[in-house]
Amino acid sequence: MNSFFVWAGETSFSKGLTIERCPSFGAGQRIVEKTAIPGKSGDLVFDTGAFSNYIQSYEIWFRDKSAGMTSAAKSIATWLLSPLGYQRLEDTYDPDVFRMAVYTGPIEIENWMLTYGRATLDFDCMPQRWLKSGQTPISVQNGDVIRVYLLDDQLGLTSQEGPEFLQARAPAEFIYENDDLIVANKPAGIPVDGDESDTLLNRVLRRLYEEKRWDAAHEPRLCHRLDTGTSGLVIIAKTPEAEELFLSAIKNREVQKTYLCVTFGRPMPPDATLGGYLLKDADRGIVKIVEDKQPGAKEVETRYETIAVSGRLALLKVQLITGRTHQIRAHMASIGCPILGDSKYGNNSANRELKLKYQALCAWELTMPRFTQPDFAFLSGKTFHAPKPWYYQQVLDGTLK
Repeated sequence: MNSFFVWAGETSFSKGLTIERCPSFGAGQRIVEKTAIPGKSGDLVFDTGAFSNYIQSYEIWFRDKSAGMTSAAKSIATWLLSPLGYQRLEDTYDPDVFRMAVYTGPIEIENWMLTYGRATLDFDCMPQRWLKSGQTPISVQNGDVIRVYLLDDQLGLTSQEGPEFLQARAPAEFIYENDDLIVANKPAGIPVDGDESDTLLNRVLRRLYEEKRWDAAHEPRLCHRLDTGTSGLVIIAKTPEAEELFLSAIKNREVQKTYLCVTFGRPMPPDATLGGYLLKDADRGIVKIVEDKQPGAKEVETRYETIAVSGRLALLKVQLITGRTHQIRAHMASIGCPILGDSKYGNNSANRELKLKYQALCAWELTMPRFTQPDFAFLSGKTFHAPKPWYYQQVLDGTLK
């Protein structure tokens, strides 16, 4: 009997896919936060009370070798990529249970099917499994983990008094501040803004509020963005004049941005400038690099310099010449050296092996242009740095490889 899985109500077998191998069956892990104590060995460990998702993988092959295989491959891509949110996942290995999961990659599944006929499909699963009989959760056994979702007000986290931004988990870290602007350090894993309570902007507002400097009539404004999984420096304007000035400077590429990153694979040559055009695929939420000008494609230029190598990995300093959506991530992936930890453009097997939750990419340095405006002239040529990310030293000393 051929092995298959069921995703979003349809079987892989009906799509022409057969499971060759199921590499492993995962389980969630308890999430803890570690804080180093100066002068002491070991870390202070804080149990967050939460549990992590895990990745379930299937190594599959594409049976269809007919003239209609192109449309069949497109149908597979639509089936895997279209559903939003968690979907039901089950397979013939454990037919009595099902999981709730999100398909995470590879994103270019259609090309994989047509080019190689094989791929490893990854699904991000909730820790628990459910019995199909009555659809009740399986009894907890030794080694199992369970994730329980509660509303903030059930946990007593919702503030009944004060502004909503006080629900942010922590105040923001400021690298620099004056009367006109803030340069904040964004941690990986939180968005710069949006509907969530824990955003960089809400953390900035919380800090100003706690320091009794918040003014509801003149709240700070973002001047640019970083991806949720990227850490590093973000410029935030405190006045309309600063907002106008920095939005213009960033749009005109006058603010120099330098990143640190780790790639899976050593780029050759070690130092180079990459060109090409970036084309957005809005339906799939990705971009791709193409060599020739196409309708809707925008020119991109990225300069990288190898700082160090460690095993399969390389530590790079990357300068954005242009600033497009996912530019560094897509550009490095286009030369076969994706950012480590990048679930969208990267190598998910390596990400799992090395246990990276977010892409190893940090907006490390910002250098200001020369300003002619008297109120901002003192910032001319000034350079700001974020703290070097944790992976920087680990690549240098060979711990991460």
